[in-house]
Amino acid sequence: MSKCIYCQARKGKRACPALSGLICSQCCGEHSAVDIACTADCSYLKNVLIGRQNQEISLEVERGIRDVNPDVVGYDIYEKTENHAMMAFIIENSFRENYLAGYPIDDTVIMELLKLMHRRYYCRKETFINDGRLRQRMDSYEKLKEKLDELLPEQEQEKVIMRLILSIKNISGGRFGDCGYLNYLKNNLLRNKQEEGGYVIEDKWGNMVWETL
Repeated sequence: MSKCIYCQARKGKRACPALSGLICSQCCGEHSAVDIACTADCSYLKNVLIGRQNQEISLEVERGIRDVNPDVVGYDIYEKTENHAMMAFIIENSFRENYLAGYPIDDTVIMELLKLMHRRYYCRKETFINDGRLRQRMDSYEKLKEKLDELLPEQEQEKVIMRLILSIKNISGGRFGDCGYLNYLKNNLLRNKQEEGGYVIEDKWGNMVWETL
């Protein structure tokens, strides 16, 4: 059995160009680009970095929801201030338009996009994107960012992002299906639910129900 070139304990299964030998998956995951000077030709490096990034993103979002504002869980972003509402509308309308145009997106893609936006623009950390759908949407957000900077300081922008993430969690999955949030935007974003006294809920089978406020 060929031992891991790094720990000399477990079996080495992955070719490591930086160490010129076989490395175990645990050492590869824990030490790549940290204690090991990985080379660009490593076939495992990108997936290792994305896996590590995903773990960090989960913690960043938890911290963001907890720290940005004690009432972030409770408030309706469209009732906070005009500028908060405008930022939320700009972002959500871009999601809605992409969905109606037939882009291959669902709530999971939108959730991941918001988390990556939070990491890149509000945590100021390097962001690795392996999904072409996410990369394209991130490029679109890059074009919106200048307009958003005119509306709100970044600390307030972060609150809007956190509130949108919570909205997806509340109306996706289960009977709402994989596109519960996007269907909510499709059916309600251009309505005034306060004036109309309610909003439309669409389940994953396409059934629509009017919910009164």
